[in-house]
Amino acid sequence: MGNIDGFDDLLKAAQKRLKTAKTRVTIRRKRDVLYLRATLPPKPGSGHVRPHRYELPTSCLLVKMG
Repeated sequence: MGNIDGFDDLLKAAQKRLKTAKTRVTIRRKRDVLYLRATLPPKPGSGHVRPHRYELPTSCLLVKMG
C-alpha cells in the first residue's frame, strides 16, 4: 500500500481533525477502499446487547490518476 500522491498524508490530517473534535470515528484504508470505523449501537437482530465496533466500507475508491 504505497502512498498514492500524498493521500496518506491527507488521511493522517483527517484522522487528527477527527481526534481533535473528539469524534469516535476513524477512517481506515484497506488496499484501495476507505472504511469508517466506530463503536455503534447494535444492529437490530444482531444478537449483540452492547455497542459493537463496526467497520463500514465507503463508496470511495483510491485510484491513481495520471
